[in-house]
Amino acid sequence: MRPFRHSLLFSLIFVTPLAFAVTTVQTGKNDQKQVSLTIYERDMALVRDIRQVPMHNGAVKIRFADVSERIQPETVMLKDMSSGRISVAQIYFDNNLLSPQTLLESYVGKKVTVVETNPTTGAETEEQAEVLSAQGGIVLKIGNRIETSVPGRIVYDHVPNGLLAKPVLTVEINSNTSQSQQLELVYLTNGIGWNANYVAQLIDKENRMNLSGWAAISNNSGSEFKNARVQLIAGNPNITSGRPILMAAARSAKFDAMPANNEISQESFADYHLYTLPQKVTLANGGNYYYRSRMPNVSDNLPVNITVTFRNTTGDRLGMPLPGGTVRFYQTDNRGNQQFLGESQMSHTPVNGAVSLKMGESFDVT
Repeated sequence: MRPFRHSLLFSLIFVTPLAFAVTTVQTGKNDQKQVSLTIYERDMALVRDIRQVPMHNGAVKIRFADVSERIQPETVMLKDMSSGRISVAQIYFDNNLLSPQTLLESYVGKKVTVVETNPTTGAETEEQAEVLSAQGGIVLKIGNRIETSVPGRIVYDHVPNGLLAKPVLTVEINSNTSQSQQLELVYLTNGIGWNANYVAQLIDKENRMNLSGWAAISNNSGSEFKNARVQLIAGNPNITSGRPILMAAARSAKFDAMPANNEISQESFADYHLYTLPQKVTLANGGNYYYRSRMPNVSDNLPVNITVTFRNTTGDRLGMPLPGGTVRFYQTDNRGNQQFLGESQMSHTPVNGAVSLKMGESFDVT
């Protein structure tokens, strides 16, 4: 148990509509300066994405393309690498991706062209049709008749503005500079995970064996992470049950056997263990990756919970009613990277009330 008596600051931010023009800035993978991932065993990763972003004075809307399709938008943090602080007004995630179904749904109540090909002559005929419904199938009004299947192929005259080829995370900030800035975007995402696999080769007639371990990394986030610095966390950060976890199947596999003199480094970190890959890697979406190293075995003993406690008192610079919500814990490792340690659901807490939150499970203590 870890009692905390450090200064804690809680503030409520009320966002009002901006009364002046907002400049929109686009940023994609070409602006990336560095990408780092800390990957957890529970289908989750912490992404740190540093980009060089053009800036303008006043209200700026930054549209971050090439982010994970399975991002947890409520975990997004944005930091100016030069000042360390930035004033964020709003964050929202647009994942309304272009597909045959979403395109059809966007044309409900509108006209499309149905092109039918004569199988004998190859001649094509065109008819105008109105899309009446796209729920569980298609319903078209062609002339005076209603069709529940397409007698040919559908031709659309344009792609609506609301449909995107890739998901976009939009962050609205208030900027006090017009110079290009390095911004660090930090967020949690599902769809990326790892697990340890061991091969034990018994030596005949000897009381010995050779034990080697593989770190199996899977990326089903819908996005590629190119030349990323990768760290692996062994341990179980606490995860609240309120968030739906979407599962996806791997579509391909890649096997990278690292030489024995280029092994994964290991260090203890906040009651977990942190493993760092020795070189940058590219994690394509839908791939499984295997990295070899000698790794310690994991016991099956029952774990010990890691708990953070504090009191809501004026002596600890609190002393105001705290509305219930999700508390996420972070800590900086030896390399200066901020790592996610777990999350817990805090109940409504009155003044002078005590708070006890489960952060995770200890790796070394059982």
